[in-house]
Amino acid sequence: STVLSMTINPRWPETFTFTALPSDLLKIEVRNRVRKVRSFWGKVNIPLIQFLRRTGETFILHQPKTLTFALEKTLPSDSATGTITLSVRNRQLDPTPEGIN
Repeated sequence: STVLSMTINPRWPETFTFTALPSDLLKIEVRNRVRKVRSFWGKVNIPLIQFLRRTGETFILHQPKTLTFALEKTLPSDSATGTITLSVRNRQLDPTPEGIN
């Protein structure tokens, strides 16, 4: 992912493509860097099963889905703040969503 400067409300309109199993977790950490000092904003572990629907013996993402997750602490001394919103789509069923080039 890219680094965004001078913002307290960052947005990353990026696309990542991956193949996953329903049992997989997507792990995201958000960090801040001010004057070469990094600070931890929070993390989230997202079970990918939340985005899928069972069809017979398989799981599939039938339509785009957007969910928001609260950032969590890793250590008791961490200060986790904010949320992260993730939009997921099935590239085979929805190849060109609006707003993504």
